[in-house]
Amino acid sequence: MSDPGYVDLGFARVDTDRLARTGDPEVVYAAGKTADEVVAIVATLRGAAPERPALVTRATTDTVSALADRWPDLLVERSTVAVGPLPAPAGRVAVVSAGTSDEPVATEAAMTLRVHGAGVVRVTDVGVAGLHRVLATRPVLDEADVVVVVAGMEGALPSVVGAARSCALRCSASC
Repeated sequence: MSDPGYVDLGFARVDTDRLARTGDPEVVYAAGKTADEVVAIVATLRGAAPERPALVTRATTDTVSALADRWPDLLVERSTVAVGPLPAPAGRVAVVSAGTSDEPVATEAAMTLRVHGAGVVRVTDVGVAGLHRVLATRPVLDEADVVVVVAGMEGALPSVVGAARSCALRCSASC
C-alpha cells in the first residue's frame, strides 16, 4: 500500500505531503487542541520535514511550555511558535498594524511570514487618526516588496497605506 500523504494520529490526520505539494508544510492551529496533541502533531511535522520549522499558531501558555520541554530552542512571539530553524530571509515584507489591539494578529502574521522565508519589518501603531504616524513610515513602506496591513477597527488604514506607498513609488519613478 502506498503512503497516503498523511499520518493518522487518531485525533488528527497530519498532512505530511503538503510541503511537496505546495512548497510549505502544514501549520498547526493550536486553538482547541491539548498541549499533548500539539506536541504530537509538531513531532510528526518535524519528522517529515526536519529542514523546515513547524509553525504553531494560537498556542496557550500550557502548549508553549509543553513544546519548550521537547524543543528548548523554539522561537515564541506571543501565541505563535516556530519549532526548528528559520530559513534565511528573502525579500522584505512590512507588517503594519493600526493600533496596539491589532498586535496579536500582526505578530502572528509576521511570524508566519518569517517561518515561510520572508524578511519582515514591523510598523506598529500607525492608525489613520494620526495620519502623520502613517506618513512617517513611508521610507519603510517604500522599501518593502509587500505590505500586509492589520487593522481590526481601522478600516481606512489599508487604503491610506496603499496610497502613501503608491504615491511614493510614482514620485520616485518619475523623478
